[in-house]
Amino acid sequence: MAIWVAGFAVAFVFSLFLDIPISSWAHDSGLAEWLKNHVLLTHIVRFPGNFYFLLAICAVMLALEWLGGSRSGGRFVGKVMILLLAGILSGLNAPLKLMVGRIRPYHGVPPFELHPFKYGLVNTEASFSFPSGDASVAFAMAMALSLTLPRAWPLWWTLAVIVGIERIFENAHYPSDVVAGAALGVGAALIARKIVAVLTRK
Repeated sequence: MAIWVAGFAVAFVFSLFLDIPISSWAHDSGLAEWLKNHVLLTHIVRFPGNFYFLLAICAVMLALEWLGGSRSGGRFVGKVMILLLAGILSGLNAPLKLMVGRIRPYHGVPPFELHPFKYGLVNTEASFSFPSGDASVAFAMAMALSLTLPRAWPLWWTLAVIVGIERIFENAHYPSDVVAGAALGVGAALIARKIVAVLTRK
């Protein structure tokens, strides 16, 4: 856990220096506008950062458990519990957004000017950007699946990284928003594993 914390701390500090140049490039190059105009593409690319994607994986794992019957030995139930709990815990990004109050890129507010509790709970997701909710879910999924289905870990992490990159290039988030969301997601998965281990201990 300490290694993850240290790694994300370094990555976060580094990402703060990239917030302005990368968001400016995405805006000035027209890439952000292009992505905003291709809604279907962006929704497909960022789907692994959607809680429904995580639920779909849980459903597949439970279906395999059911089809395997007694032969499966309950090998997927604990994994589903970890994945589902990690996804739920990653939802802490919403209250954090409200408390930090960082406005999304190119919405008329400088990147380091914060407005905590400005819009209230109703508009939190649409108005605030720190930390990234899509990144939180995507990296919670990637970490949880790496812990439970480690053979496919390159796939899980590739999907999560693509989600983070898309959010930055669309000017929906600054790089530091995505790094913070990734840290939250990874932390959620590690905590979920500990909680499930306690609950299922015999």
